Amino acid sequence: MSVGTWLGVLVLLAIPLVNVILIIVWASCAERRSLRNFARALVICLLVLLIFMVITGILLAREGLSLADVFLRWLAG
Repeated sequence: MSVGTWLGVLVLLAIPLVNVILIIVWASCAERRSLRNFARALVICLLVLLIFMVITGILLAREGLSLADVFLRWLAG
């Protein structure tokens, strides 16, 4: 794939909701192997991030905090 094609892919992935649909389509049936592997790697990264966020949310909830509370405390110093 050319640089222009990859730039087009990145622009499409910047569009909310369209990006989710395209990632699923590309990961499952993209003709270009590089695009399919990129989409699959992106799905794996997003799943790892989601798992991390859920675990963080559970741990914060056990302490009676929210992510916004932690962020505001961090901003306040």
